[in-house]
Order: sequence, then structure tokens, then C-alpha cells
Amino acid sequence: MIFAVIALSSLSLYYILDRHSIAFNPIWLSSKYKALRPYVIAQSKFETGNYQSSLFKRANNAFGMRVPTQRESLRIGEDNNYSVYSNVGDSLQDLMLYFEAVNFPLSVTDVEDYAYQLEIRGYYTAPYQQYLKGLKSYG
Repeated sequence: MIFAVIALSSLSLYYILDRHSIAFNPIWLSSKYKALRPYVIAQSKFETGNYQSSLFKRANNAFGMRVPTQRESLRIGEDNNYSVYSNVGDSLQDLMLYFEAVNFPLSVTDVEDYAYQLEIRGYYTAPYQQYLKGLKSYG
């Protein structure tokens, strides 16, 4: 793996994500994707309705990740075609595996480009402007 596997409880990563202090999370410090953290935090909050969605609560799925068919995944099960994780840290690490699988660019410098890069890689099905608005509302 490209990043260190760090075991975190769901509660501790929720706290890190929710308090916007993800910069101190060891997962990010060892990741080449650390420059994307503001967009990833906004994405996580948007995808989970600020960590209130039933999928987040029952499946530790902080990014609305579907069950992948052509890449490595840290999921331990599935729930209506969404990935289920042991903890929220695995959900974050799985997003990084997704970034690797789709060759996500490190050069993203704003939320508009982040949303666009997700769109062209098929991450979401909503219209671009709708997804972008959602990211901006939490960013």
C-alpha cells in the first residue's frame, strides 16, 4: 500500500473529520493525497449529511462508496450495493485506494476541479452543479 494502515475507531475519525483537524490524522500525514483534505472533508460531510446518514451510522461509510467491481477495497461487506467498513478509518483509506485506481490527479487546487475530477471518473451520478453545490455547502 502507498499509505500506512492506521487502525482508528469510528468515533476518533469522526471526531477528526468533524473538527476539521484531519491534518493531524496519521493517515493523511503518510498520504500523497494530503493536499486534497479540505475537499475530502467537504465530500464526507456532504455524502453523509454531516455524519447523520443511516449508511454512515450503520456501515461506517463516510463517502457513499459503492461496492467496487474492479479495484482493491477495504470493505468487509455490503449494504444495498454500498460498501460496509469495520471503521471510518477504513472508509477513508478506501477512498485513497479509489484515488489510486482511477489515477486521481494531485494537482487539484479548488473545489470546482475536485468535483469535476470525481465526475469524469464516474464517482457520482448527480448533475455536476448539484454535486458542486453540495460540496461547497460543507467546504
